[in-house]
Amino acid sequence: MKRLGYPLALVFVSLVFVVFFTTITAVTFASYSKSDKGSSVIKERLSGFGATVRR
Repeated sequence: MKRLGYPLALVFVSLVFVVFFTTITAVTFASYSKSDKGSSVIKERLSGFGATVRR
């Protein structure tokens, strides 16, 4: 059993790293997706609103 400790620890650390990396990547892509949709809605509202406002 002692001989399996180190390989099992490496597998565990690898799985933890994969979960961490996947989570960070998914959150990053989700934030980019939300900011793109939000900015286009804001731009559409501002362009519509700006047409009626005197500058």
